[in-house]
Amino acid sequence: MSEQSDTTKPVSDARSVVAFMGGTFDPVHFGHLRMALELKQALKADQFRLIPCGDPYHKSKLVSAADVRYEMLDWALRDDPELMLDDRELNRQGPTYSYDTLVSLREELGSETSLVMVVGMDSFLSLPHWHNWQQLTELGHILVVHRPGSDLELTEPLKSWYVAHKAAELEQLRSNANGFVFDLKKTMLEISATQIRGLLSAGQSPRYLIPGSVLEYINHNGLYRA
Repeated sequence: MSEQSDTTKPVSDARSVVAFMGGTFDPVHFGHLRMALELKQALKADQFRLIPCGDPYHKSKLVSAADVRYEMLDWALRDDPELMLDDRELNRQGPTYSYDTLVSLREELGSETSLVMVVGMDSFLSLPHWHNWQQLTELGHILVVHRPGSDLELTEPLKSWYVAHKAAELEQLRSNANGFVFDLKKTMLEISATQIRGLLSAGQSPRYLIPGSVLEYINHNGLYRA
């Protein structure tokens, strides 16, 4: 982001904001893409990156190889000026840890950029099982997204850690480089990759659930067939 010449603007207006969401994206669908766009707008982020995981330690089996999932995301985002594809986890050897991704992004972006990692409620509840989980907010923020009507039912030690880092409002993520967790209730499209794979396996069409370019790629390569 270019520097503001108007010195009357608060410092928070000059801070760049980069948000990202990781996942297997197997395949990427409109639920992923629409949520990413809405969160970018809510955060007023300069960038929103989608980061396909390489070898996630908590998943024993992936349906598709990393290069296939990358190519589907590449096709989905090729003409999208709002969202970016980031392949850093695919280039890393060994298990994929979010901590290492945050370290890598912080080295790229510098110390002043607000860095926001987006996670779902289920992922956040499993946080104590993550690598170096208590150090995540030393590198960036965590934005926990879940559906209205669902609450974070936390147990120790996550509960105490959450209370210590909880932001009162979303703006705190924009005006600080790191350190906060914010709980955002948001209505999401009811689409899942499991649903799409099931349709394709049964010989049915997932059209209007995924981008046309992704469906063309899937059909051309015969993915997810029984």
